[in-house]
Amino acid sequence: MKKYFAILGLLISLIISAQTVTKTYTLSNAVISNPERGFFKFGSSNSSLNQTELTNYRLNNNITLIYRNYRLNDFKTTPISDAYLASMQSDFDKLRNAGLKCILRFTYSHNSSDSPKDASKALILQHIQQLQPYFTLNSDVIAAVQAGFIGTWGEWYATSQPEFGGWGYNQTNLTTANINHRKDIVNALLNALPANRMVQLRKPALNKTCILQMH
Repeated sequence: MKKYFAILGLLISLIISAQTVTKTYTLSNAVISNPERGFFKFGSSNSSLNQTELTNYRLNNNITLIYRNYRLNDFKTTPISDAYLASMQSDFDKLRNAGLKCILRFTYSHNSSDSPKDASKALILQHIQQLQPYFTLNSDVIAAVQAGFIGTWGEWYATSQPEFGGWGYNQTNLTTANINHRKDIVNALLNALPANRMVQLRKPALNKTCILQMH
């Protein structure tokens, strides 16, 4: 029996030794391409993405992420146009060709004096439904979608919509109804996105008050 255990111990030792690989790494100050992580570039908000510029980010700068803000200023009272959606799809195709991904945000205004500053809840929900097929088709080039939509710059603060809390609220004076309307936007985004994509909220407090479900 002792001989049996001795042989077994030797075999285990040989197996462990055979599987151990020693690798020495050298210091590098290079920018390393790390999909969905690291510094990102700002993609143009006012025009279509440039294929050459995107390709240069990846090949020559090792950048793998851009931030892309889609401005829905022209659609505060109407559905998103087919032309706008087609242009957005063209951007996704360019990102795919370049080997990049994007962080998305959709906004309705970029000036605190704009009126209205955003669309109604009903129209935001309609817009999210319009975007859902594009989220699904292009999930491979979407790193995350920021909540956006509500308020100037999509920051969930200065909103023209009483249902979301109106202008000038602070985080402590939102009513239960305001919070529930905001939850509906978050849940609509979660439902519109594939299960492997995330929604980002601007403040930790919003994570506490505005999340109803998790993928």
